[in-house]
Amino acid sequence: MSQGSGRRGAGAGAVLAIVLGLVALGIAFVPIASYVAVPIAIAALVLGIVAIGRRRGRALAGGGVVVAGIALVAALAVSVVTTVGLLAALPGGLAAARPGAGGAATAPSTLPDGDGTVVPALYAQTVTYDDGLQISVSEPVVFEPSADALGADQAQNVSVSITVYNGSPTAFTPQPDVVVRSGGGEGTTMVDVLKQMNGLRPSDPIEPGSTVTWVEGYSVTDAADVVYEITPSPAYLPARFSG
Repeated sequence: MSQGSGRRGAGAGAVLAIVLGLVALGIAFVPIASYVAVPIAIAALVLGIVAIGRRRGRALAGGGVVVAGIALVAALAVSVVTTVGLLAALPGGLAAARPGAGGAATAPSTLPDGDGTVVPALYAQTVTYDDGLQISVSEPVVFEPSADALGADQAQNVSVSITVYNGSPTAFTPQPDVVVRSGGGEGTTMVDVLKQMNGLRPSDPIEPGSTVTWVEGYSVTDAADVVYEITPSPAYLPARFSG
């Protein structure tokens, strides 16, 4: 009696292993349900291995182990993809800014500020928006304007290089709006063609994967205290760069 009960239990384990394996495989490819498939597949694996060890229904148990193994791998893969998608759908998503030449970057976020909302960053860092658009501004550099330069009406003159990379899946049409502050006042936009500062900003669409860089010049009160704020287009938060 005792021996017969042992055999029936082993056979039941093999059957249960294949059944649970098939159930796990059936839901492994379904987002969210894949989370449930993981423990089911693990249970099927354990039951199948135990049944094989008891030498009862080894063929059926072996099939259950194989099916459960496939289900476990598939469920884990789908769960990872689902988790990434859910995180990306949250406010702020997975768009942590990627480091630029200056080190750790600043992720886009909505912060209370006197002028509304901004994305704070340091010069030479890269700000990455949720859709993949990236923007960076170089450290202001003091320069001597040429004789034909326009707008050099304050104590010092600085130039900055702005780089926009379109990491989004669609073309981006820039409509940059810029405010430069220094020493408590606003900087004056300069035009110095000989220094590659024509006073114009790009307006042509930037295709996905493409980069546009241009140079701007400003006359400011204090070159050591320059805050450069740029809004890539009305759909984006302004990025505020400072030293």
